Amino acid sequence: MGCTLGHYRIVEQIGLGGMVVVYRAHDERVGRMMPPIFTASRRYTM
Repeated sequence: MGCTLGHYRIVEQIGLGGMVVVYRAHDERVGRMMPPIFTASRRYTM
């Protein structure tokens, strides 16, 4: 993955269903893994 969304680096897609895609992300500001990021559209699937 390796893409960014704001200050989050997307690590992996961990779920997909309905209109939601769930990603595991690393917060570059604090240098640690953060709770999953949810997007409301499949167009962001990487």
